[in-house]
Amino acid sequence: MTPPAPTTPASPVPAIDDATLERRAVLDQAVNCPEWARDGRSSDAEDYSDCDRIAAEQAQSGFGQSVPVTPGREFATPTRWNLWFDGRTLDTSDQRHGLDTDGSGNYFTLGADRRLGNDVVAGAMVSYENNESDGFDGSLHQETDGYGIGAYLAQPLSQRWAMDASVVYSWLSNDSRVAVLTGSYDSTRVSLALNTTGQYQTGEFTLRPKFTLSYSHYDNDAYSLSGTVFDTPLALKVAQDSYDNGTIEGLLEVSRTFHTERSVVIPYGELGANYAFIRPQDGGILTSDLRLASTSAWLGSARVGARALVSQAMFVEASAGYLSLGQGDNDVWELRLFLSWAF
Repeated sequence: MTPPAPTTPASPVPAIDDATLERRAVLDQAVNCPEWARDGRSSDAEDYSDCDRIAAEQAQSGFGQSVPVTPGREFATPTRWNLWFDGRTLDTSDQRHGLDTDGSGNYFTLGADRRLGNDVVAGAMVSYENNESDGFDGSLHQETDGYGIGAYLAQPLSQRWAMDASVVYSWLSNDSRVAVLTGSYDSTRVSLALNTTGQYQTGEFTLRPKFTLSYSHYDNDAYSLSGTVFDTPLALKVAQDSYDNGTIEGLLEVSRTFHTERSVVIPYGELGANYAFIRPQDGGILTSDLRLASTSAWLGSARVGARALVSQAMFVEASAGYLSLGQGDNDVWELRLFLSWAF
């Protein structure tokens, strides 16, 4: 479980001191479990049968050794505030049914949250995204830029589990080209997400199961595709439309903690499965002969990465992933950088 917050915000420390690096020695010492009660007070009770000794040891051992309330709160000592940055880039190639589409995407989110009473964390975030795709030797082109604003709440459920929920509202600008016809339109998106994260120790390894339920609703404005064909002006009206996306994902992360001379490093590997229970056109895609072909609602994913403590108040995480396991001729690669600062 996450230790209780101090009565006053903790001040950042510029470097890791010896005491921080020696926290691992606590694992060899006896742990007084009542000191890690949810309310942060010791107890004189002699019956500690309900105390989770392993979780208490994890909480006392330092960075990354207890389930974080939010992804940015990996620190051993909780603070009132947390500032974080999440940057991702995607590279895609879809050759299914002769589609011949390549794409890329960049996503940047900056967030801040505050610990409230009863270990509840409330936060806000802003985001920027850019997506681009080309198909059929450049005959089809789509580019999207957008901004979003959102809020989230997080709460420990037990010593081993935590949950968070978020909502984000986004404004998107789209530019489309179909052969010689071009057009621009605006979209809005409402995204909801519910995440649960657990943590268990097995020998020298840490297991983190994660489950995510997400839903998004898009509204696209009406627009015109216009251009000139054989010196003849042409304009096609595209009607206003909307669609939904809904997915459920399960992930399992396996990690191990290493203590270096000046830092703590946690390399990890992760496997996941994603099921899309709501998809536009039931997952149909336009083929090279302009027909709709069905696709699987299941996707697998694999990631490798590492977290490293930069100071007692900051850590960095980097990862690389392949997000389209099980779908032939469809490749999705991801690079991610995550930074967190506690104050």
